Amino acid sequence: FFPGLGFMFPVDPRQTVVVPKYNPTRTWTAEGAVGLGGPCYAIYPVESAGGYQLFGRSLPVYDLKGRNEAFRDNPLLLRPGDRVTFHRVTEDELTAIFDDVHADRYRYRIKEQPFDVGNYLDFRDSVWDEAERQRQRREEAAASTPVP
Repeated sequence: FFPGLGFMFPVDPRQTVVVPKYNPTRTWTAEGAVGLGGPCYAIYPVESAGGYQLFGRSLPVYDLKGRNEAFRDNPLLLRPGDRVTFHRVTEDELTAIFDDVHADRYRYRIKEQPFDVGNYLDFRDSVWDEAERQRQRREEAAASTPVP
């Protein structure tokens, strides 16, 4: 685990996906790689070893050098309780944005927005039965899947 490694879980319990981690882990994972291990998503903040199954890349979330204004006060972009949204881009677009982040030409879209726990709990309760059915199907599928 490295500084700035953000662990994330879906806000909507119906969107939970669970996958096994790799064992043994990879010896190298790219900065900004987005992976899933168990029910937890993570953005790798630096090049490192890693065992999560990768499915994408993200913009930098950690920068000790403060090359972008988003990191000037704190090298960690993500804070506890932040909500993260991913958008599909091409590899060329991502590479260009990485360059723009490091050259301080890119501005992260950060919205200050309170998280209303009461509203969230009401929402969670309203979808609980559906989320529970999906969890049971996931567990049944996992139990019936042979593991070498």
